[in-house]
Amino acid sequence: MWGVRDEIEKLKDVLMAIQAVLVDAEEQQLHNREITFWLRKFKGGCYHVEDLLDEVEIEALRKKVLERGGSTGRKVDNFFSSSNPLAFRFRMGRKIREAKEMLDEIAINKSKFHLLEGRPPPLRT
Repeated sequence: MWGVRDEIEKLKDVLMAIQAVLVDAEEQQLHNREITFWLRKFKGGCYHVEDLLDEVEIEALRKKVLERGGSTGRKVDNFFSSSNPLAFRFRMGRKIREAKEMLDEIAINKSKFHLLEGRPPPLRT
């Protein structure tokens, strides 16, 4: 998919880096409003990435369905439709790069809070 898979892997890496500090961020947000705002941006970014991954999955399923029923006429219609696979790849590549840039910014901002990575969740009594 001309780099789309690589971009998705990069997105996952950034998400994992941010997730490593979530427990500490959730604890500290009680005392720091900036962290609360940062967490909201991160959650919004996660929803955005989830939507993108859903789009990729739906396109993959649509492609499988078309391959099974594959008449030449349908393939030609598909090529000229708005769901053209080539156009989809370009569109998704752009969307994924934009999402990665947004998450990169969120990841950079996390450093100003000095959050600890990998803290275990607090015990609940």
